[in-house]
Amino acid sequence: MNEDRFVQQRMPADCVVACLAMFLGQTYEDIARHCTGAELVMYGLPWSRERHICELFKVGVECVDRTLINWRRAAILTVPSLNDGKGQTHAVYWDGRRVWDPQKGRPGKASYSNQRAREFCVVGIRRTIGK
Repeated sequence: MNEDRFVQQRMPADCVVACLAMFLGQTYEDIARHCTGAELVMYGLPWSRERHICELFKVGVECVDRTLINWRRAAILTVPSLNDGKGQTHAVYWDGRRVWDPQKGRPGKASYSNQRAREFCVVGIRRTIGK
């Protein structure tokens, strides 16, 4: 992925929307139109909604433990949030070579580096293999 495909999050809980846009090669608006206001601002997207949105774009995905992530393939990584003290999670896009944190460039917000994202990743969403 190149710099012009980077999608920055716009609201408090839309990191997955930005990551899905990068993962699926769509615009932020293409993904956000399938989300509720509460998902964008307060709650984020649960795994079932991520999968549903990917299916709308004809992409099969699976959620895998961090030990099963193939670091040479694209994935959406779930990591601990760097910007709240409440134990919430955050999503970053891994393109197979580097991390793209949708928080990057937002004033006053910390963002993930490649090493830190790989180290703290809990689970990953990847394209379904062989389907």
